[in-house]
Amino acid sequence: MSHAPPGQERILWTDRICIRQIDKNEENPQVAQMADIYKKAQRVLVWLGEPAHHLGETDVARNLGTSRRLLDVADTVSGLAKNAGPRFDPRGTEGLPPASDTIWTVFSDIVRKDWYKRIWTLQEAVLARELTVHYGAHVLAWDDV
Repeated sequence: MSHAPPGQERILWTDRICIRQIDKNEENPQVAQMADIYKKAQRVLVWLGEPAHHLGETDVARNLGTSRRLLDVADTVSGLAKNAGPRFDPRGTEGLPPASDTIWTVFSDIVRKDWYKRIWTLQEAVLARELTVHYGAHVLAWDDV
């Protein structure tokens, strides 16, 4: 992440640092204030962490460009699954990359990051005026994730 321009101050509030998450007496009141924090923030930065060590940089870079397409396909598959019920088999669904495609490995790594395990991250995504997602060296606008 870049630093503030010379002569300008940048205030960072980092939930993983500013909230002692093992202490519920401290965490609960802080979480209650988070909606105001995210609404007032000029920009919210999400740090997912580094890609898993087994992912090559080329695989990550190539597949991040297709993440929006994958999410659109996932929405379609979800709708098809609801209509088909318990007999739904996505393997025959048109438009899905084959199981061997590295997009599944990258996508799986992203959605398993700790950010998705914290309940208040929904507020972060919904209330932020501008949200960018940092995944290793890659920076994505929330609309592209």
